[in-house]
Parts: sequence; structure tokens; C-alpha cells
Amino acid sequence: MPEWAAFLEATTENRAKGFQTDDALLGQAQWILQQWQDKPYPPQDFFKYLCSGPETPWPLADRFCLWGFVAALIVQSRHLMGSAEREDQKSADMDFGYATTVLGKEGSMDFLDSSPWPFSIIDAFININETNFMSYEAYAIQQPVTPPSVPLKSLHWQPPVELEKTQLPKKIRLAVVGSHATLSLEPVEMLRRFLSGVQVAPVSWID
Repeated sequence: MPEWAAFLEATTENRAKGFQTDDALLGQAQWILQQWQDKPYPPQDFFKYLCSGPETPWPLADRFCLWGFVAALIVQSRHLMGSAEREDQKSADMDFGYATTVLGKEGSMDFLDSSPWPFSIIDAFININETNFMSYEAYAIQQPVTPPSVPLKSLHWQPPVELEKTQLPKKIRLAVVGSHATLSLEPVEMLRRFLSGVQVAPVSWID
């Protein structure tokens, strides 16, 4: 769709430059947001299209693109967040938050990483309540994820033969971390089933 392709090209070029401020790009984003500002959310027609299979006609009747809309929200927020005006900063935070909201509950419609749009839902999350924009790529370099303590290749549902000879403890005490007791008890139940003959007892809940 030409109306989205031009914006996609401009945002991709802007990303290559480090997401610099760009008045022309901001104008494109604002035009898109004005064009679909009255569209009800969540955008059920777009969600229905995604779940209906390849036979569903595209584009939609109103030529709406959810991920392009999210990109427009992020672009506008990126340009407002550093403003000296408190109202602009509030608007930026609201747009960043809305960008995550329209992607569905718990990001159920977040396919940005599989799309050509140069944004991630995390670009929105990490910039809420900030005044200097940071991309997810830059954040990942600054705050690297700690590598796992145990090599992933060493994890097995069925223990290897060499581990079967290992002496297992008779009792394991666990501190269950989480605010939802049912979800927290899932790993406890997994351990109970995996470590047959070992008493697995949760001793506390930590919110």
C-alpha cells in the first residue's frame, strides 16, 4: 500500500541514522495517526484478518496496517519525549503505552520483529517516562542479558544415562517466587514429576 510504503521507507532510513529527530518523518507519522484516530481499538478487523487464514482478502477495506500505526505512535513519541513542555512528555508516554496496548493483551499481536517495520514493542516499553530515546538494540548493548548459569545443552527432560547413577537428595526445599500462586506452583509440580522419589516442598511465597 503506497501510503504505508513511503512511511516504512522513511522509518527504515531513520533507523539507519540512529533514530534521529526528523520533522518530515514526524509529519508522516502525524498524518497517519490523524487518518486513523477514530478507528475503534482494539482493531478487531485487523485481528480477525490475522486469524482467518490466507484466503482472507487484503488489504482491509479501510487500508489499515496495525504495525505501521504502532510505528507512527513510536515515531511521534520519540519526537515529543524530549520536549521542555510537560504536556508533550505526557503525550509521548501515552503514545508509547498505547503502542503496546493496540498490539493486544500480553502482546498477542506483536509480530513487529517478523515484519519489515524497524521497531520492537520493547522500543516502546523502555522509553516510557524517559526524555532521551534509546532503541532496544542500544539498550541490549548497555544492559546485556546475563548468560544462563547452566548451559542449555545440559538440560534434559529425561536425564542422560550418566546422570542416573548420581545420588539425588531425598528432599528439596523451594522458595516460590511470584504473585500468582497457581503459576508459581507449576515448576514445583514439574520437579515433583521429574524427580520421582524426591520430596519437593515449597516453603514460602515471595511477591
